[in-house]
Amino acid sequence: RPLHVAGYTGAGITIAVIDTGFPRVNTGSVYARIRNNGQIKGGYNFINKSTDIYNTSLNNHGSYCLGVIAAYVENSFVGTAPDADFYLYATEDADNEIPEEQLYWTEAAEEADRKGADIISTSLGYYEFDDPRYDLVYADMNGTTSFISRTSQIAAEKGIFVLAAAGNEAQKPWHYIIAPADNEKVFTIGGVTVTGSSSSFSSYGPNAVGLVKPDASARATNTYMGYNNAVTSGSGTSFATPLAAGGVACLLQAIPTKTLSQVRDLLRQNSSLFPNHSDQMGYGILNFEK
Repeated sequence: RPLHVAGYTGAGITIAVIDTGFPRVNTGSVYARIRNNGQIKGGYNFINKSTDIYNTSLNNHGSYCLGVIAAYVENSFVGTAPDADFYLYATEDADNEIPEEQLYWTEAAEEADRKGADIISTSLGYYEFDDPRYDLVYADMNGTTSFISRTSQIAAEKGIFVLAAAGNEAQKPWHYIIAPADNEKVFTIGGVTVTGSSSSFSSYGPNAVGLVKPDASARATNTYMGYNNAVTSGSGTSFATPLAAGGVACLLQAIPTKTLSQVRDLLRQNSSLFPNHSDQMGYGILNFEK
């Protein structure tokens, strides 16, 4: 909110949302403002190699994530970066968990780079597959083993601010962050409640080589968003990530001369626990006002 009040709403910043699909985004009233203003610059379905990103048979997880950043309802709700531009990429087949999804994600990141995206917001993660031969173990969460973590690093080194969800595995046997949230150059988002405590489900760090992960946290329990024709709420680090991504877009608009590594450092250093950290919250709750 302080960034919005100061006039920074993500204008001139391009965000690629890499997710499942985006049903209702082409028709829902909460997305009308970005449609009518021409802020949806393009999109692609890398799963079936088509421009079919709005099909109602697609999983709507991506629509919710976009709704955190971009939805607008007069006198009711505004997303975190309502004036940003968007590319919408479907890479996650919600019905199957296959290693190829990491390739689809990489293709989307390459396309985001070609289109000049400033930010990638992705609420996807991998460690367990339908075929257990491809399963990862915690030791693989070192930032450099999984294909998606390696390619996320390349995207960051190309000059894209990459945000990824820590995961919702805290109460599951896995417990830890998931790929690509384990990569050093990915800005990993953990989840908190409205009172500022860690969301019970938010995955634990550090990564497998002891790097502090998540980097910082945002609201993941009962996070508000627009979807289709209404304002709603949902829980998961999936929603904390676009919440933070919109804040980063506003921040990049506000401090355009800073390098991405400087911005990452500033975000960590102004989070609520810094210089301390916790395994579930990282350096704490992001403070974009500071």
